[in-house]
Amino acid sequence: MIVMKFGGSSLKDAESIINVINIIKTKISYKPVIVASAMGKTTRNLLNCCLAAANQNQTDCKNILELIKNHHCSTAEKLGLKSTNAEFKETIDLYFMAIETNLAIIGSEYNLDPKMQDSTLAYGELLSTLILYSSLQSKNLNAELLDARECIITDGHFTHATPLIAESRNKIREYFRRALSHDQLAVIQGYIGSTEYGQTTTLGFEGSDYSAVLIGSALHVKEIQIWKDVPGVMSADPAMISKAIPVESMTFAEAAELSRCGAKVLHPSTIRPAMERNILVKIFNSRQPDFKGTTIDNRSNNIFNPIKSITCRRNLIILQITAKQSLSEFDFSAQVFVTLQDLEISPDIIEGSDKKVILIIKKTELKETLFNRISQWADLQIEESKATISLIGNMIRNQHDVIEKINKYEKLQSIQFDIDKTSEHSYTILLNESDLDNTIQNLHYDIFETVN
Repeated sequence: MIVMKFGGSSLKDAESIINVINIIKTKISYKPVIVASAMGKTTRNLLNCCLAAANQNQTDCKNILELIKNHHCSTAEKLGLKSTNAEFKETIDLYFMAIETNLAIIGSEYNLDPKMQDSTLAYGELLSTLILYSSLQSKNLNAELLDARECIITDGHFTHATPLIAESRNKIREYFRRALSHDQLAVIQGYIGSTEYGQTTTLGFEGSDYSAVLIGSALHVKEIQIWKDVPGVMSADPAMISKAIPVESMTFAEAAELSRCGAKVLHPSTIRPAMERNILVKIFNSRQPDFKGTTIDNRSNNIFNPIKSITCRRNLIILQITAKQSLSEFDFSAQVFVTLQDLEISPDIIEGSDKKVILIIKKTELKETLFNRISQWADLQIEESKATISLIGNMIRNQHDVIEKINKYEKLQSIQFDIDKTSEHSYTILLNESDLDNTIQNLHYDIFETVN
């Protein structure tokens, strides 16, 4: 058995869905479990629809919903579903009625409640899996449509819920055993789950990868395939570096570090369940299904280059928090971390010393309540428009030739070297955002494009 997860760009329209079905057909003998994201930009559009409803902008809300509805219905029409499948038509109509009901409630409350947001955004995955499942059936494939809310059990942090691993694994095994008794092809949603009380939750954007790996680890599958619109993990973001190259293999530790340091190719929590069960994770390109892609496992391979990839984070702020004299070092540290937990602020990097803590956070996480609380017991200094560049590679801190290449950028006064020492598999520098593009391009050239 394998898991095949298809992202939104791989399912964005009728042509893409036919392509996905053809890929699935080549893997039928492996008894694949299919995990699907919402089609294209559906999740983002549903969120914008919810925001418009909360802001009483009925025109925008109606127009966005009509756009979503037309896209899904026209896709279904091109796939021959609406005219030939009465059950499909009834279900898709019920889904859109439920969305409209949710939007009416959001509008009446003048507020976008996180629970209601999750309940509405979940229909992106429910719609895409309905269309994919019905299309598979129309191709005479014995498919079964499952509901992730029956087996992915999460905490109650709506909009960014965390799966309860032990509970979810037990539920997944029980649910799949009950649902798949006749060799059916399982189709299930990524990104969504439910609390122990049955309330719909979402795992945060890009959470479908996490769903796929959690399902795969619970079912002890042979491998987990993540199908995207890129040729696997790349040496850098192709949008920034036109000469970025695919990475053929990397370790679980390197992949986890890549996610933590800002790369978008994997959900940050994806790797751990597969690593614990030592299940292969492979990233493939749905547009080039014969391309080798990237294999992630426990084997280290530094033959060609100890650095696997360069990633970055933009739009960062440095917060330097210094204790006022009345606080002990212990009380000060406790106050900092309690405040961050209460406000649900997750720093990218934390550094500390005697009565001083330096936080690097995304600008979007900066909250006025943070200033109000901290000012009572500490002084706060802020530096804006910062960025980080991280080099990812196995035991990179032992690679002296690589460190030398980085250090030649010392002429840039904005750079602070090796600011995050929490992992042996990454080396991070902090710099002004204005220097980011030029620096990362030069680094990529030095590390990947020149002959050493």
